[in-house]
Amino acid sequence: MQKILRSTAFRILSGAGALGLSFWFALQAMEYLTTWEDIRPNVILTFGSATSSTIALSNGTKLQLTGDGYIEFQNTQGLQCLKYKCHFSMMVAFAPIKSDTQLIIGQSFQDEASWHLLLHVGRLLLQREAGTTDFGAPFSPQPGQSYKLEIVRTDQEVKLSVDDAVVASSNVVPFTDIGRSLTIGGRAGPSTLGLTATVTDVQIARQKSPL
Repeated sequence: MQKILRSTAFRILSGAGALGLSFWFALQAMEYLTTWEDIRPNVILTFGSATSSTIALSNGTKLQLTGDGYIEFQNTQGLQCLKYKCHFSMMVAFAPIKSDTQLIIGQSFQDEASWHLLLHVGRLLLQREAGTTDFGAPFSPQPGQSYKLEIVRTDQEVKLSVDDAVVASSNVVPFTDIGRSLTIGGRAGPSTLGLTATVTDVQIARQKSPL
């Protein structure tokens, strides 16, 4: 009799736990769907030796960067990650490092009020131009190995993650609302900060309404 009661209690608790977990996942999905909108640039421009496997951003887009050129996503000037929550994610397989400072992603131009994520002398560095506001973490990628890099701006802080592990965070927002297109692997201007890497699985999302 006791075994039957224990078995029945276990099934009830297991069912309640599964129901609660399902409810939690449903809430998370609803929160994402109601808060975020995916940004899918329909035109990808390539400069220098940079190449893209597609002309518009999709799940299968592959970006190839050799340190001489960059990728630009048109019509992304209005991201405004200082005003809105923003989310950037991508898989990056770095080639052997050719320069001390390489731009991974950003809305960036030399001597303008811009922002970018850099690979800089063994560190990931998320900063405004000229380092007026920045934070980062040690990072020495192995050539050819893919890493998931992620930036998330929430209500309270900005988090930088590698392979789903948060490596740095700050409650001081390093973004600006510069009206330039988002670029990957470098930028226009006299200081391009070219990246040598293969980039895939690029995802861009923004909050549907300002903070």
